[in-house]
Amino acid sequence: MITMKRVVLVMLLLFGMVFAYQVLITQEEGTLKEVDLRKDTIDLNETLGPMVPVENISHIIRLDRQTYSPGDTMTLTVTNSMNSTLTTRYDFRIYRRGNEGWIEVQLNLAFPDVLIEVRPGESWEERIDLSELGLKPGKYRVEKTICANGLCFPDWAEFEVKG
Repeated sequence: MITMKRVVLVMLLLFGMVFAYQVLITQEEGTLKEVDLRKDTIDLNETLGPMVPVENISHIIRLDRQTYSPGDTMTLTVTNSMNSTLTTRYDFRIYRRGNEGWIEVQLNLAFPDVLIEVRPGESWEERIDLSELGLKPGKYRVEKTICANGLCFPDWAEFEVKG
């Protein structure tokens, strides 16, 4: 029989590991360290509710619509309402919502390796041709890596494909 002490101990260990993981995310001698929060981690947004990233901004990425057909072009906007410059790149990842959570969709795309700077108060748009991705009807999210103040973090926007 599991005692309450054991349950509390496991919860404290879990939160301690998450805290330690966050502490280890540091800037290494002038280079940005990209953190991959998708691999072997608990999705705290699903278990604890939404977490607020840098400077009380819930999402930096927005889409022009929430529902698309497989042949539509999606407009993804990165909006900088922070006091410092954001950086990103053209690459993105697509995840499909399945029974076991978000599953990455394998994309057969090549992206130019160009650093995009979005200054405070400005926005940058990227157009994504969904016909090139071969998405089937379902719930998805598009994810990009955003960097600010020496910290890189994933941000995403959810959408649905009907068709």
